[in-house]
Amino acid sequence: RLTGEPAGASHVRAVRDEILSLRRRPVVPCDDASCAFESSAAMGLHDLWVVASDASFTSSGASWCGLFRNSFHGALDGGSTVRLLALGRAPCDLSQGPNFRRIPCAAIRVANIQNEIALMEMLERLPSVAQFAPIVQMLMRRSDEQTLPPLLPPGVASRASTAASNHLAQLAVDRDLNPEQKSVLSDCSSWLSSSTVVGFAPRRSSDASESVCAAQLVHGAFGAGKSHTLAAAVTMLARALDDAKDDTTRILVAGATNSAVDTVLRGLQRAGYTGFVRVGSMRRIHTDILPHAVHSATGGDENATAADAIKEIQTALREARSRRQRAALMRELENARSDVASSRRSQVATARVVGVTIASASNASLEGQRFRIVVLDEASQMIEPQSMLPIVRFGAERVLAAGDPMQLPPILKVLPPASDHNGGLSRTLFSRLAKIGAVPTLLACTYRCHPALLRVPNVLFYGRRLRCGAAADDRSA
Repeated sequence: RLTGEPAGASHVRAVRDEILSLRRRPVVPCDDASCAFESSAAMGLHDLWVVASDASFTSSGASWCGLFRNSFHGALDGGSTVRLLALGRAPCDLSQGPNFRRIPCAAIRVANIQNEIALMEMLERLPSVAQFAPIVQMLMRRSDEQTLPPLLPPGVASRASTAASNHLAQLAVDRDLNPEQKSVLSDCSSWLSSSTVVGFAPRRSSDASESVCAAQLVHGAFGAGKSHTLAAAVTMLARALDDAKDDTTRILVAGATNSAVDTVLRGLQRAGYTGFVRVGSMRRIHTDILPHAVHSATGGDENATAADAIKEIQTALREARSRRQRAALMRELENARSDVASSRRSQVATARVVGVTIASASNASLEGQRFRIVVLDEASQMIEPQSMLPIVRFGAERVLAAGDPMQLPPILKVLPPASDHNGGLSRTLFSRLAKIGAVPTLLACTYRCHPALLRVPNVLFYGRRLRCGAAADDRSA
Protein backbone atom coordinates (compact mmCIF):
# COMPACT_ATOMS: atom_id res chain seq x y z
CA ARG A 1 0.00 0.00 0.00
CA LEU A 2 1.58 3.21 -1.17
CA THR A 3 0.81 6.80 -0.28
CA GLY A 4 2.27 10.03 -1.54
CA GLU A 5 2.55 11.70 1.86
CA PRO A 6 6.12 13.11 2.00
CA ALA A 7 8.37 12.13 4.87
CA GLY A 8 10.66 15.16 4.71
CA ALA A 9 13.60 16.24 2.60
CA SER A 10 16.10 15.40 5.32
CA HIS A 11 15.13 11.73 5.09
CA VAL A 12 15.88 11.74 1.38
CA ARG A 13 19.34 13.21 1.90
CA ALA A 14 20.12 10.63 4.58
CA VAL A 15 19.60 7.67 2.25
CA ARG A 16 20.49 9.13 -1.15
CA ASP A 17 24.07 7.86 -1.25
CA GLU A 18 23.02 4.37 -0.21
CA ILE A 19 20.33 4.18 -2.88
CA LEU A 20 22.54 5.60 -5.61
CA SER A 21 25.01 2.82 -4.95
CA LEU A 22 22.15 0.31 -4.93
CA ARG A 23 20.82 1.48 -8.30
CA ARG A 24 24.23 1.12 -9.89
CA ARG A 25 24.15 -2.61 -9.23
CA PRO A 26 22.87 -4.82 -12.06
CA VAL A 27 19.33 -6.14 -11.79
CA VAL A 28 18.87 -9.84 -12.53
CA PRO A 29 15.36 -10.52 -13.92
CA CYS A 30 13.50 -13.51 -12.47
CA ASP A 31 10.06 -15.00 -12.60
CA ASP A 32 7.81 -15.95 -9.70
CA ALA A 33 9.02 -19.54 -9.78
CA SER A 34 12.67 -18.64 -9.23
CA CYS A 35 12.30 -15.64 -6.90
CA ALA A 36 12.89 -16.06 -3.15
CA PHE A 37 10.21 -14.04 -1.38
CA GLU A 38 11.05 -12.68 2.07
CA SER A 39 8.92 -13.57 5.05
CA SER A 40 6.84 -10.69 6.37
CA ALA A 41 8.17 -11.52 9.87
CA ALA A 42 11.52 -10.07 8.81
CA MET A 43 9.98 -6.70 7.96
CA GLY A 44 9.62 -3.83 10.37
CA LEU A 45 8.62 -0.23 10.93
CA HIS A 46 10.85 2.30 9.16
CA ASP A 47 12.26 -0.20 6.71
CA LEU A 48 13.59 1.53 3.60
CA TRP A 49 12.17 0.24 0.30
CA VAL A 50 12.94 0.82 -3.37
CA VAL A 51 9.66 0.47 -5.25
CA ALA A 52 9.29 0.46 -9.03
CA SER A 53 6.68 -0.18 -11.67
CA ASP A 54 8.61 -3.23 -12.86
CA ALA A 55 11.69 -5.32 -12.07
CA SER A 56 14.00 -3.14 -14.17
CA PHE A 57 13.94 -0.49 -11.39
CA THR A 58 14.38 2.38 -13.82
CA SER A 59 12.69 5.76 -14.24
CA SER A 60 12.16 6.25 -17.96
CA GLY A 61 9.12 6.51 -20.14
CA ALA A 62 6.16 4.96 -18.41
CA SER A 63 8.40 3.24 -15.85
CA TRP A 64 8.92 4.79 -12.44
CA CYS A 65 11.10 4.10 -9.42
CA GLY A 66 11.21 5.74 -6.00
CA LEU A 67 12.10 5.53 -2.30
CA PHE A 68 9.57 4.67 0.37
CA ARG A 69 9.58 4.20 4.13
CA ASN A 70 7.53 1.61 5.99
CA SER A 71 5.03 3.44 8.22
CA PHE A 72 2.92 0.41 9.19
CA HIS A 73 3.51 -3.31 9.36
CA GLY A 74 0.95 -5.80 10.59
CA ALA A 75 -2.29 -7.60 9.93
CA LEU A 76 -4.84 -5.60 7.99
CA ASP A 77 -7.80 -6.64 5.83
CA GLY A 78 -7.22 -10.32 6.57
CA GLY A 79 -3.58 -10.42 5.52
CA SER A 80 -0.08 -9.14 6.25
CA THR A 81 0.24 -5.55 5.06
CA VAL A 82 3.12 -3.12 4.69
CA ARG A 83 2.17 0.54 4.25
CA LEU A 84 4.84 2.68 2.59
CA LEU A 85 5.27 6.47 2.59
CA ALA A 86 7.09 8.16 -0.26
CA LEU A 87 10.35 9.90 0.69
CA GLY A 88 10.05 13.26 -1.01
CA ARG A 89 7.87 13.58 -4.13
CA ALA A 90 5.98 10.42 -5.02
CA PRO A 91 7.34 8.86 -8.24
CA CYS A 92 3.84 8.28 -9.65
CA ASP A 93 0.22 9.29 -9.12
CA LEU A 94 -0.72 7.87 -5.75
CA SER A 95 -3.90 9.86 -5.23
CA GLN A 96 -6.49 7.82 -3.41
CA GLY A 97 -10.14 7.93 -2.55
CA PRO A 98 -11.95 5.91 0.11
CA ASN A 99 -10.00 2.84 -0.93
CA PHE A 100 -6.30 2.37 -1.55
CA ARG A 101 -5.36 2.35 -5.20
CA ARG A 102 -3.99 -0.98 -6.39
CA ILE A 103 -0.76 -0.58 -8.37
CA PRO A 104 1.28 -3.59 -9.52
CA CYS A 105 4.91 -2.99 -8.60
CA ALA A 106 8.26 -4.53 -7.71
CA ALA A 107 9.92 -3.77 -4.37
CA ILE A 108 13.25 -4.31 -2.65
CA ARG A 109 13.62 -3.96 1.11
CA VAL A 110 16.99 -2.24 1.60
CA ALA A 111 17.60 -1.67 5.32
CA ASN A 112 15.94 -0.54 8.51
CA ILE A 113 16.45 3.18 9.17
CA GLN A 114 14.49 3.52 12.41
CA ASN A 115 17.41 4.96 14.38
CA GLU A 116 18.27 7.37 11.57
CA ILE A 117 14.65 8.53 11.31
CA ALA A 118 14.47 9.12 15.07
CA LEU A 119 17.79 10.98 15.01
CA MET A 120 16.79 13.29 12.18
CA GLU A 121 13.33 13.97 13.60
CA MET A 122 14.94 14.97 16.88
CA LEU A 123 17.52 17.14 15.14
CA GLU A 124 14.70 18.99 13.41
CA ARG A 125 13.13 19.73 16.79
CA LEU A 126 16.28 21.02 18.45
CA PRO A 127 16.47 24.72 19.33
CA SER A 128 18.44 27.17 17.24
CA VAL A 129 22.12 27.79 18.00
CA ALA A 130 21.20 30.99 19.82
CA GLN A 131 19.14 28.99 22.32
CA PHE A 132 21.75 26.33 23.03
CA ALA A 133 22.79 25.71 26.60
CA PRO A 134 25.96 27.56 27.75
CA ILE A 135 28.00 24.36 27.74
CA VAL A 136 27.23 23.92 24.03
CA GLN A 137 27.99 27.58 23.30
CA MET A 138 31.47 27.09 24.70
CA LEU A 139 31.92 23.85 22.80
CA MET A 140 31.11 25.68 19.58
CA ARG A 141 33.30 28.64 20.53
CA ARG A 142 30.30 30.94 20.22
CA SER A 143 30.36 32.32 23.74
CA ASP A 144 32.67 35.04 25.00
CA GLU A 145 31.89 33.99 28.55
CA GLN A 146 34.10 30.98 29.19
CA THR A 147 32.82 30.05 32.63
CA LEU A 148 29.71 28.30 33.85
CA PRO A 149 28.05 29.09 37.16
CA PRO A 150 27.98 26.54 39.99
CA LEU A 151 25.21 23.95 39.89
CA LEU A 152 24.08 24.64 43.43
CA PRO A 153 23.68 27.72 45.66
CA PRO A 154 26.33 28.01 48.41
CA GLY A 155 24.31 26.51 51.26
CA VAL A 156 23.12 23.51 49.27
CA ALA A 157 26.56 23.12 47.67
CA SER A 158 28.22 22.87 51.07
CA ARG A 159 25.88 20.09 52.20
CA ALA A 160 26.14 18.27 48.87
CA SER A 161 29.95 18.43 48.79
CA THR A 162 30.22 17.01 52.30
CA ALA A 163 27.75 14.24 51.46
CA ALA A 164 29.59 13.45 48.21
CA SER A 165 32.88 13.02 50.07
CA ASN A 166 31.26 10.63 52.52
CA HIS A 167 29.56 8.60 49.81
CA LEU A 168 32.76 8.45 47.75
CA ALA A 169 34.63 6.98 50.70
CA GLN A 170 31.88 4.42 51.30
CA LEU A 171 31.56 3.45 47.63
CA ALA A 172 35.31 3.07 47.30
CA VAL A 173 35.07 0.27 49.89
CA ASP A 174 31.71 -1.25 48.97
CA ARG A 175 32.30 -1.24 45.20
CA ASP A 176 36.05 -1.98 45.44
CA LEU A 177 37.12 1.04 43.37
CA ASN A 178 40.71 1.30 42.20
CA PRO A 179 42.68 4.60 42.33
CA GLU A 180 41.68 5.73 38.81
CA GLN A 181 38.01 5.01 39.44
CA LYS A 182 38.14 6.95 42.71
CA SER A 183 39.76 9.83 40.81
CA VAL A 184 36.78 9.96 38.43
CA LEU A 185 34.35 10.13 41.36
CA SER A 186 36.44 12.83 43.01
CA ASP A 187 36.37 14.95 39.84
CA CYS A 188 32.61 14.54 39.55
CA SER A 189 32.07 15.45 43.20
CA SER A 190 33.73 18.82 42.50
CA TRP A 191 30.67 19.71 40.39
CA LEU A 192 28.65 19.95 43.61
CA SER A 193 30.93 22.58 45.15
CA SER A 194 30.42 26.31 44.79
CA SER A 195 33.65 26.65 42.77
CA THR A 196 33.69 28.43 39.44
CA VAL A 197 33.54 25.96 36.58
CA VAL A 198 35.58 26.53 33.44
CA GLY A 199 34.45 25.12 30.10
CA PHE A 200 36.22 21.93 29.15
CA ALA A 201 39.67 22.45 30.62
CA PRO A 202 40.51 23.88 34.05
CA ARG A 203 41.94 27.37 33.70
CA ARG A 204 45.47 27.65 35.02
CA SER A 205 45.49 30.44 37.56
CA SER A 206 46.91 31.36 40.92
CA ASP A 207 43.88 29.74 42.51
CA ALA A 208 43.48 26.58 40.44
CA SER A 209 41.54 24.92 43.24
CA GLU A 210 38.59 27.16 42.39
CA SER A 211 38.35 25.73 38.85
CA VAL A 212 36.89 22.40 37.83
CA CYS A 213 36.10 20.95 34.43
CA ALA A 214 32.50 20.88 33.16
CA ALA A 215 33.19 17.74 31.12
CA GLN A 216 34.78 14.66 32.64
CA LEU A 217 36.09 12.01 30.25
CA VAL A 218 36.67 8.40 31.26
CA HIS A 219 38.99 6.49 28.92
CA GLY A 220 38.25 2.92 29.85
CA ALA A 221 40.21 0.15 28.20
CA PHE A 222 38.48 -3.19 27.64
CA GLY A 223 37.54 -4.84 30.92
CA ALA A 224 38.60 -1.79 32.94
CA GLY A 225 35.18 -1.17 34.47
CA LYS A 226 33.80 1.83 32.57
CA SER A 227 30.17 1.05 33.36
CA HIS A 228 31.11 0.11 36.93
CA THR A 229 32.74 3.52 37.33
CA LEU A 230 29.78 5.39 35.81
CA ALA A 231 27.37 3.56 38.09
CA ALA A 232 29.45 4.48 41.16
CA ALA A 233 29.67 8.13 40.04
CA VAL A 234 25.92 8.41 39.43
CA THR A 235 25.19 6.74 42.77
CA MET A 236 27.49 9.18 44.58
CA LEU A 237 26.00 12.26 42.87
CA ALA A 238 22.40 11.13 43.32
CA ARG A 239 22.80 10.29 47.00
CA ALA A 240 24.65 13.53 47.70
CA LEU A 241 21.93 15.59 45.98
CA ASP A 242 19.24 13.67 47.88
CA ASP A 243 21.04 14.31 51.18
CA ALA A 244 21.38 18.02 50.37
CA LYS A 245 17.63 18.14 49.58
CA ASP A 246 18.30 19.63 46.15
CA ASP A 247 15.30 19.50 43.82
CA THR A 248 16.80 21.16 40.71
CA THR A 249 19.61 18.84 39.61
CA ARG A 250 18.64 15.65 37.82
CA ILE A 251 20.84 13.08 36.05
CA LEU A 252 20.27 11.49 32.66
CA VAL A 253 22.07 8.22 31.86
CA ALA A 254 22.19 7.75 28.08
CA GLY A 255 23.88 5.27 25.76
CA ALA A 256 23.75 4.05 22.20
CA THR A 257 22.35 0.65 23.19
CA ASN A 258 19.86 -0.74 25.69
CA SER A 259 22.60 -2.96 27.08
CA ALA A 260 24.86 0.01 27.88
CA VAL A 261 22.12 1.92 29.72
CA ASP A 262 20.88 -1.11 31.63
CA THR A 263 24.40 -2.11 32.69
CA VAL A 264 24.86 1.26 34.39
CA LEU A 265 21.42 1.14 36.02
CA ARG A 266 22.02 -2.40 37.27
CA GLY A 267 25.20 -1.03 38.84
CA LEU A 268 23.01 1.47 40.71
CA GLN A 269 20.86 -1.41 41.91
CA ARG A 270 23.88 -3.33 43.19
CA ALA A 271 25.00 -0.22 45.05
CA GLY A 272 21.58 -0.03 46.71
CA TYR A 273 20.26 3.02 44.84
CA THR A 274 16.80 2.60 43.32
CA GLY A 275 15.65 6.18 42.79
CA PHE A 276 15.70 5.88 39.00
CA VAL A 277 13.30 5.36 36.10
CA ARG A 278 14.11 3.62 32.82
CA VAL A 279 12.23 4.91 29.75
CA GLY A 280 12.08 2.79 26.63
CA SER A 281 10.76 -0.35 24.98
CA MET A 282 9.63 -2.93 27.54
CA ARG A 283 10.73 -5.72 25.23
CA ARG A 284 14.34 -4.51 25.11
CA ILE A 285 14.89 -3.52 28.74
CA HIS A 286 16.77 -5.97 30.97
CA THR A 287 14.43 -7.93 33.22
CA ASP A 288 16.26 -6.70 36.36
CA ILE A 289 15.34 -3.12 35.39
CA LEU A 290 11.69 -3.78 34.48
CA PRO A 291 10.40 -2.83 37.98
CA HIS A 292 11.65 0.69 37.20
CA ALA A 293 10.62 0.79 33.52
CA VAL A 294 8.16 3.09 31.79
CA HIS A 295 7.08 2.05 28.32
CA SER A 296 7.40 4.70 25.67
CA ALA A 297 7.69 4.12 21.95
CA THR A 298 10.85 5.09 20.09
CA GLY A 299 10.53 8.32 18.14
CA GLY A 300 8.33 10.20 20.62
CA ASP A 301 5.02 8.44 19.98
CA GLU A 302 2.58 10.26 22.25
CA ASN A 303 -0.01 7.50 21.93
CA ALA A 304 2.06 4.81 23.64
CA THR A 305 -0.42 3.10 25.98
CA ALA A 306 -0.63 0.34 28.53
CA ALA A 307 -1.80 -1.94 25.71
CA ASP A 308 1.48 -1.31 23.87
CA ALA A 309 3.47 -2.22 26.99
CA ILE A 310 1.45 -5.40 27.50
CA LYS A 311 2.02 -6.42 23.89
CA GLU A 312 5.78 -5.89 24.20
CA ILE A 313 5.99 -7.84 27.45
CA GLN A 314 4.04 -10.71 25.89
CA THR A 315 6.47 -10.74 22.98
CA ALA A 316 9.39 -10.77 25.41
CA LEU A 317 7.77 -13.69 27.24
CA ARG A 318 7.74 -15.72 24.05
CA GLU A 319 11.44 -14.94 23.58
CA ALA A 320 12.48 -15.57 27.21
CA ARG A 321 15.17 -18.20 27.61
CA SER A 322 15.15 -18.83 31.33
CA ARG A 323 12.67 -19.47 34.11
CA ARG A 324 13.97 -16.41 35.94
CA GLN A 325 13.29 -14.17 32.94
CA ARG A 326 9.79 -15.53 32.50
CA ALA A 327 9.01 -15.01 36.19
CA ALA A 328 10.16 -11.38 36.04
CA LEU A 329 8.17 -10.76 32.86
CA MET A 330 5.03 -12.31 34.36
CA ARG A 331 5.28 -9.99 37.36
CA GLU A 332 5.72 -7.05 35.03
CA LEU A 333 2.74 -8.15 32.94
CA GLU A 334 0.58 -8.02 36.06
CA ASN A 335 1.94 -4.54 36.87
CA ALA A 336 1.21 -3.33 33.33
CA ARG A 337 -2.43 -4.38 33.78
CA SER A 338 -2.72 -2.49 37.08
CA ASP A 339 -2.22 1.07 38.28
CA VAL A 340 1.50 0.47 38.79
CA ALA A 341 2.34 1.52 35.22
CA SER A 342 0.60 4.90 35.52
CA SER A 343 2.24 5.47 38.90
CA ARG A 344 5.67 4.91 37.35
CA ARG A 345 4.89 7.22 34.45
CA SER A 346 4.24 10.03 36.90
CA GLN A 347 7.72 9.45 38.36
CA VAL A 348 9.46 10.26 35.05
CA ALA A 349 9.15 13.99 35.76
CA THR A 350 10.51 13.74 39.32
CA ALA A 351 13.00 10.85 39.48
CA ARG A 352 16.54 11.91 40.33
CA VAL A 353 17.98 9.58 37.66
CA VAL A 354 16.44 8.63 34.31
CA GLY A 355 17.94 6.14 31.87
CA VAL A 356 17.31 6.19 28.11
CA THR A 357 18.95 5.13 24.90
CA ILE A 358 19.88 7.91 22.49
CA ALA A 359 16.99 6.87 20.24
CA SER A 360 14.55 7.00 23.17
CA ALA A 361 15.70 10.48 24.19
CA SER A 362 13.05 11.85 21.80
CA ASN A 363 10.20 10.26 23.75
CA ALA A 364 7.22 12.52 24.37
CA SER A 365 7.27 11.53 28.06
CA LEU A 366 10.52 13.53 28.43
CA GLU A 367 9.22 16.67 26.71
CA GLY A 368 10.10 19.87 28.58
CA GLN A 369 12.27 18.15 31.19
CA ARG A 370 15.70 19.34 32.34
CA PHE A 371 18.72 17.22 33.20
CA ARG A 372 21.64 19.32 34.36
CA ILE A 373 24.00 16.34 34.40
CA VAL A 374 24.20 13.99 31.41
CA VAL A 375 26.15 10.71 31.60
CA LEU A 376 27.12 9.12 28.27
CA ASP A 377 28.28 5.52 28.02
CA GLU A 378 29.90 4.18 24.82
CA ALA A 379 30.64 7.80 23.92
CA SER A 380 33.47 6.83 21.57
CA GLN A 381 31.11 4.61 19.53
CA MET A 382 28.45 7.26 18.87
CA ILE A 383 28.55 9.81 16.09
CA GLU A 384 28.77 13.33 17.44
CA PRO A 385 25.15 14.36 16.72
CA GLN A 386 23.94 11.38 18.75
CA SER A 387 26.06 12.41 21.73
CA MET A 388 24.85 16.01 21.44
CA LEU A 389 21.14 15.19 21.34
CA PRO A 390 20.58 14.62 25.09
CA ILE A 391 23.03 17.38 25.99
CA VAL A 392 21.20 19.97 23.91
CA ARG A 393 17.63 18.81 24.36
CA PHE A 394 17.79 18.65 28.15
CA GLY A 395 20.01 21.69 28.77
CA ALA A 396 22.97 19.83 30.29
CA GLU A 397 25.49 21.86 32.28
CA ARG A 398 27.84 19.00 33.16
CA VAL A 399 28.83 15.96 31.08
CA LEU A 400 30.42 12.67 32.14
CA ALA A 401 31.39 10.64 29.07
CA ALA A 402 33.01 7.21 29.01
CA GLY A 403 34.52 5.44 26.03
CA ASP A 404 37.66 4.04 24.46
CA PRO A 405 38.85 5.58 21.17
CA MET A 406 41.14 2.56 20.72
CA GLN A 407 38.17 0.22 20.35
CA LEU A 408 35.22 0.18 17.93
CA PRO A 409 34.62 3.62 16.35
CA PRO A 410 31.23 4.85 15.08
CA ILE A 411 29.97 2.65 12.25
CA LEU A 412 29.57 4.77 9.11
CA LYS A 413 28.21 3.55 5.80
CA VAL A 414 29.78 6.52 3.99
CA LEU A 415 33.26 7.52 5.16
CA PRO A 416 34.22 11.22 5.17
CA PRO A 417 36.36 12.39 2.23
CA ALA A 418 40.11 12.59 2.71
CA SER A 419 39.88 16.37 2.32
CA ASP A 420 37.81 16.62 5.51
CA HIS A 421 40.58 17.10 8.07
CA ASN A 422 38.05 17.32 10.90
CA GLY A 423 37.02 13.72 10.36
CA GLY A 424 33.35 14.44 9.61
CA LEU A 425 31.00 12.09 11.45
CA SER A 426 33.88 9.77 12.23
CA ARG A 427 35.03 12.23 14.90
CA THR A 428 33.20 11.68 18.18
CA LEU A 429 32.27 14.16 20.87
CA PHE A 430 34.66 12.27 23.15
CA SER A 431 37.56 13.00 20.77
CA ARG A 432 36.50 16.61 20.27
CA LEU A 433 36.43 17.29 24.01
CA ALA A 434 39.82 15.65 24.48
CA LYS A 435 41.28 17.74 21.66
CA ILE A 436 40.10 21.07 23.07
CA GLY A 437 41.42 20.44 26.55
CA ALA A 438 39.37 17.98 28.60
CA VAL A 439 41.88 15.48 29.98
CA PRO A 440 40.56 11.87 29.96
CA THR A 441 41.14 9.76 33.06
CA LEU A 442 42.58 6.45 31.90
CA LEU A 443 41.19 3.40 33.67
CA ALA A 444 44.42 1.50 33.28
CA CYS A 445 43.65 -1.61 35.32
CA THR A 446 41.86 -4.27 33.26
CA TYR A 447 40.27 -7.35 34.79
CA ARG A 448 39.08 -9.29 31.75
CA CYS A 449 41.92 -11.28 30.21
CA HIS A 450 45.05 -13.26 31.02
CA PRO A 451 48.19 -11.11 31.59
CA ALA A 452 49.87 -12.69 28.54
CA LEU A 453 46.96 -11.71 26.30
CA LEU A 454 46.98 -8.18 27.65
CA ARG A 455 50.57 -7.61 26.57
CA VAL A 456 49.71 -7.48 22.85
CA PRO A 457 47.17 -4.61 22.84
CA ASN A 458 49.03 -2.90 25.68
CA VAL A 459 52.16 -2.61 23.52
CA LEU A 460 50.47 -2.00 20.17
CA PHE A 461 47.72 0.45 21.16
CA TYR A 462 47.98 1.68 24.74
CA GLY A 463 51.64 2.66 25.04
CA ARG A 464 52.27 0.11 27.82
CA ARG A 465 50.06 2.11 30.18
CA LEU A 466 47.71 -0.75 31.09
CA ARG A 467 48.15 -3.15 33.96
CA CYS A 468 46.41 -6.43 34.60
CA GLY A 469 44.06 -6.70 37.55
CA ALA A 470 43.61 -10.45 37.16
CA ALA A 471 46.10 -13.10 38.18
CA ALA A 472 47.22 -15.63 35.61
CA ASP A 473 45.68 -18.48 37.66
CA ASP A 474 42.30 -16.71 37.56
CA ARG A 475 42.35 -16.63 33.76
CA SER A 476 43.74 -20.06 32.99
CA ALA A 477 42.62 -21.76 29.78
